[in-house]
Amino acid sequence: MIQTKRPSGRELSIDHGHSCCPQGGRSCGKCVRGVLCQPCNGMLGYAQDDPEILKEGINYLLSHRPQR
Repeated sequence: MIQTKRPSGRELSIDHGHSCCPQGGRSCGKCVRGVLCQPCNGMLGYAQDDPEILKEGINYLLSHRPQR
């Protein structure tokens, strides 16, 4: 994971498609998708870049919203 810092001091990561470069998670450079903050990049990694997992996470959060 390549990291850099914004002027605010927040760490940024270069996001890449892991299916392109299975060798140890390092990017070949051809599959760079963008620059994300570390928490967002980690979220995509833990979800294995699977939109269905992310949708289930959204549904879970929506179903547990506090009643107002």
